[in-house]
Order: sequence, then structure tokens, then C-alpha cells
Amino acid sequence: DIEGKTMSASSEQAGLIKGPREFFGGIVLMAIGAGALWESRNLPGIPGFSLGPGTVPTIYSVVLLLLGAGILAIGLVRKGSPLDRPSLRGLACIAASLILFSLCIQSLGLILTSMASFLTAALGSAETRWKETMVASVLLTAFCCLLFVYGLGLPFQLLPKIMG
Repeated sequence: DIEGKTMSASSEQAGLIKGPREFFGGIVLMAIGAGALWESRNLPGIPGFSLGPGTVPTIYSVVLLLLGAGILAIGLVRKGSPLDRPSLRGLACIAASLILFSLCIQSLGLILTSMASFLTAALGSAETRWKETMVASVLLTAFCCLLFVYGLGLPFQLLPKIMG
């Protein structure tokens, strides 16, 4: 049932699913939350609410599961827009951004790698406004440096090995 750029939602509208975009988005969020919860299950923390490396991932995983369930429920009760055809360009750029980050973080440092990763992900949309994207990448990179290096004391190098 592909008509133009969107998938027809007429069959879902008459049935159980009123808002396909919300319904399937909720499923994706719940799957990510469940996966994160599963992966963080062996990290110490939470029992008796003791802080540890597993506390924040566990809390965020549960919050993501709950938000996903809420969005899924909205898709069952509220009429929504049909599903768009997936953007392969967007998916490819986000995947490339993650791969770039993982390959470059040790050699280029947090500053250059974060900015390059952010800008690579921004290539995924034809609607990207580059001035705003550059400002956002600088602000996000500054936030990451302040949070991870100075706030949490994680041993990330900020600059490339040659410069640092």
C-alpha cells in the first residue's frame, strides 16, 4: 500500500491503530528502552537506590519504556498521520555519524569528533540550515566537554593527540 511518499493508513484507521506514526514510534522507543535495560542489568546500582554505574542507564531505560508505552497508547486512541517512507539518506547519515564517532574519538579528541559527528548526522536532511547547525554543534560540543570531562571527570582527551 505505498501511494506516493506515504503508506496508506486507511486499514489501520478503521482498526485498532488510529495513529500509525505514534504507534510504531512507541514500539521503537520501547524496544530501545528494553534493550538498554537488558544491557545495563549487570551494572551495579539501584538496589536500595545506591548510586553506581547502572543507576542512570536503568532510570533512563525505564523512562524510555514508559514514554514509548504512552506514545504507543496515543497511537491507539488518537487519529494520526500515516507513516512516511523511511529516508535512507537520514538513516545512512546517522549510522555514518555513529561510526565516525567511534572511530575518531581516541585519535581526534572529543571536540573535533563531536562536531564532525553532529555535522555528519545533519547531512541526513535536505532541510538542514547550516548556520543554525554550526551553532548547535558548537553548543552541544561545549556541553559534552563540560559534562563528561569536567563535570563527571571522565578521561576523554579534548584535542587530537598531536595538539594535546
